[in-house]
Amino acid sequence: MKAEGRLLHERVAELAMGALVVLAAFALKLANSTAGADQLAWVLAPSCWLASHAGLSLSHEPGAGFISHVPRMVVGPPCAGLNFMVVGWLALYWSAQARFGGARAKLGWLLASGLAAYLATIATNGARIVLAAHLLDATFYTGMITKAQVHRLLGVALYCSVLLVTCHAAQRVTRAAAAHPLQSPLAWYVAVVLVVPLVNRAFVRGPERFAEHALSTLAAVGLVAGLAAGLRRLVARPRDRLCSPRSPA
Repeated sequence: MKAEGRLLHERVAELAMGALVVLAAFALKLANSTAGADQLAWVLAPSCWLASHAGLSLSHEPGAGFISHVPRMVVGPPCAGLNFMVVGWLALYWSAQARFGGARAKLGWLLASGLAAYLATIATNGARIVLAAHLLDATFYTGMITKAQVHRLLGVALYCSVLLVTCHAAQRVTRAAAAHPLQSPLAWYVAVVLVVPLVNRAFVRGPERFAEHALSTLAAVGLVAGLAAGLRRLVARPRDRLCSPRSPA
């Protein structure tokens, strides 16, 4: 009976904390969905600080965000990466929450995963800003390949790659079992970035633009998933050779 009671208590804690992290993550998304650059300075400022330490000159313009004059680029609200932060928080929490039993331990992991998602967002944003600045001067743009498309693909590929690495690191640190190490984080990304706008009908404001965004997002997610799966196979091969029994002489 005690074992059953403990199991029930852990199950209730899991459901309660799961609901809490989903509500908190989407409350963050909703609260900042219409925020301006000044309201998002808590994300933009440290991201641009990192980018400036990588050689990019950025100056703060109140109300607009951060501006680079060479190359000409504005780092504003769309560059804050709030969707990634929401996805990261959800994916990180669920990647290892089963390792923690009881409400107090799960609450601690909920807070830790939120902090990790914030730090990962700042680091990824900084890298994205620097890479985007270098890509502005690229010479491969044509009528079929635009700067906006490349910028979008860069963001999705970078965010998804960091998401997989971060969740894998969390599982290693917490020693959590990983039933679906690739699919789960990317599923969260697709759900937040594409499914939520479909459900709340946000796409009706620009259906053609949303369709282009959805196709490029799915293409980038598929590419990252394929590369990650291939990398896992390459890493697993030497290990399989070492673990396979030798044939008798």
